[in-house]
Amino acid sequence: MAAWLLDANALLDYEGNPVGKKLRQATRRREHPWYLTTFGALEVLSVLARNRRKGVLTPHVHGLVVRQFEEDVSTTSGWVRLWHLRNKFYPRCRQMIDTHAVRAMLALSAPDSLHLLAALDLRDRHPGLHLVTSDAALANVARLEGLGVYDPTND
Repeated sequence: MAAWLLDANALLDYEGNPVGKKLRQATRRREHPWYLTTFGALEVLSVLARNRRKGVLTPHVHGLVVRQFEEDVSTTSGWVRLWHLRNKFYPRCRQMIDTHAVRAMLALSAPDSLHLLAALDLRDRHPGLHLVTSDAALANVARLEGLGVYDPTND
């Protein structure tokens, strides 16, 4: 049986892109399953959060768009199935994006949320762990999460 794995960019029609709307209509007519990695879902949520932070989306519209997206990738009724990279990472990264990128209006990308979660996971095994990064936005969120940060460009 054929299947399709969507790149996150293909789903960014949640802001009204007509090409994306055509893709969504096409997926509803096909018999083959459509997938999005959990990382791709985080990328979509991160872009939506960034657009809210920049004022492209109002808080109300952002909420509507996120709810529609989450319904579409729902494991029970969604038209897109989530392909899990690691089950335990998605909910925590989703929570980080919501906490830092949406509520606190800080820059936190999907890749950064994964790096941060990996650091937090390692910190459980190595309590003195520091995150090494020269990305100021990631360093800021890491500190808020209680991680030590080392920026090698400051030496």
